[in-house]
Amino acid sequence: MPSKTNRLHNITVHTDNPTINTFYPVSFCGASGINQSDNIDILVFSYNFIESNACLSLINAPICLTTFSADRTASCRTGLIRGIRYQQSDGAMHFYTLEVVSPDWQLAQSIHTRSFINQSTLDIVTLILSDYDLNWQISESLLSSDDESSARLSAPLSMRIQSDVSDYEFVTGLLADIGISTLWVSGNSVDELGTWWLVDGLDTGELIPLTYSYAQSSVQSGQDSVNTLQMRSQQLGSDRVIVRADGLAADTIYEGQAVDESPLATDATTVLIGAPSRVHSDDAAAHLAQQWTSANHCQRETYQATGALRGLSVGSPVSINNLPSIGSLSTHCIAVTLIGIEPDNDSVSYHHQIFIKQWLQRTAQHMRCHAMNHNHFSIPDHGFDIARDTGVWVSATLLDAAIPYCPYPSSLSFASSTYTGLAQARTGDTGLSASPSYDSSVSTDNLQQTITTPVWSGISPHNDGTTPPLRSLQLSSGSTHGWQFAPRLGQSVLLNHWYGDIDSPVISRSLYDGIGMGDIDDKDITTRDAGLSNRHNLQGGASPRWHGGGLGHSQISEDDTHSGWISGIAQYG
Repeated sequence: MPSKTNRLHNITVHTDNPTINTFYPVSFCGASGINQSDNIDILVFSYNFIESNACLSLINAPICLTTFSADRTASCRTGLIRGIRYQQSDGAMHFYTLEVVSPDWQLAQSIHTRSFINQSTLDIVTLILSDYDLNWQISESLLSSDDESSARLSAPLSMRIQSDVSDYEFVTGLLADIGISTLWVSGNSVDELGTWWLVDGLDTGELIPLTYSYAQSSVQSGQDSVNTLQMRSQQLGSDRVIVRADGLAADTIYEGQAVDESPLATDATTVLIGAPSRVHSDDAAAHLAQQWTSANHCQRETYQATGALRGLSVGSPVSINNLPSIGSLSTHCIAVTLIGIEPDNDSVSYHHQIFIKQWLQRTAQHMRCHAMNHNHFSIPDHGFDIARDTGVWVSATLLDAAIPYCPYPSSLSFASSTYTGLAQARTGDTGLSASPSYDSSVSTDNLQQTITTPVWSGISPHNDGTTPPLRSLQLSSGSTHGWQFAPRLGQSVLLNHWYGDIDSPVISRSLYDGIGMGDIDDKDITTRDAGLSNRHNLQGGASPRWHGGGLGHSQISEDDTHSGWISGIAQYG
């Protein structure tokens, strides 16, 4: 039986089953990044065959993978065992794969639909995380800072709805909307698995700075060094970003913009339609535009470093020395993919090296297909050589320390392809319309189609800012006391979309604006006693004239002659 003290890689499993402690790791493959759970598959062998009940007892058990550096300093990766798979046996040894995830992965397994009213982001996150056995903290830099992210973390929100999504997606989305990211930092044992950190940047001070040497020309056994370092620059984003959102009140549109001065930004303008729940002022629109450009900046210029980088984890400050021309480079790690092999002086790794290589290739391909931000992860042949010589091979994405990290806002910050929002139908007469941006006309056909002006009007110079004539849904409250909705000029209406198709809008509802409903407008028929609208039903219980004036049909002829309103018969095919 091999000695654990002489091995480069060791695992410890928190279990009462003594058979499990005979596991020995021979290889592993893992991936981690900001705003995503850590995943690592560990190939282990045992001289004992593990029964199915013993395998089941491993599920959700804490595990710690320890790797020693050249000076025998231990670096740990901790997590929970999500699954165990039998691989093969040569008669004497039995090989298994342990699928390990960081504890924050548990949030991705719970899907809810619920609402949070008048609570802050911090209140919502605290409430959700209280259901999990998870150690989480807010970074000191975020708590002590006076920036907008810290203030918005505690600012009350009128409403946030979690609609059929996992707790992980919902929580990380809420945090991303205010510029806060999450990262998992492993502990040192199965008793202290680690902490899920909420950070507003990577200068948190929670991780120990790491230093590596650049040694492209040779691979020295046992040395932690950078084998290759490549700068990756790409043209990304436009130099002007505009966020526009519907203010929901009549003639109200919020708009803000940000300018990206990077030479890698294209000479163009990007217009994003913000969600009304996230954009409630011009300042909020400008902040969202600035966050978008800052996130572009983080993704535009990065470094890709590979080599025997033991101890490296997401969020770590990384310094690379002995670089030609520039001497040194200071960065932060934002993504890591790694493989590990027990060195060739271990007879098991030597005699099963073909099987180990095939297992690593299959595992890496699986992670590439299922993990975010690892689409370019592949293991070159020299990566296997370095892993066999030094124990690990790492491919890391590094961000220059001078560039502050910023996440993209979540998809909930923007109108989706099935956007349901406010549009206004206006006459086009500036004397009657509060804002000429909402000018429109109404068709004269028998379908009572109405041309509307949505919030995205005027974005493109290739259209007049209005929709084609749209039909309206027919509404009825009963066979004898019904009313048919036909939008009047100047009325605020809600758009929906056939089968979720943004190119097929339809008017679904009108918004109450007080007109014809018992207000005190001197032109209103109800102003004589300012009564409630239901007091003006016609004899026999039929609805009043502004609702049709009939018993369940759509006649709106001789309406209350409000200026600019429609007169005619609304017929629906």
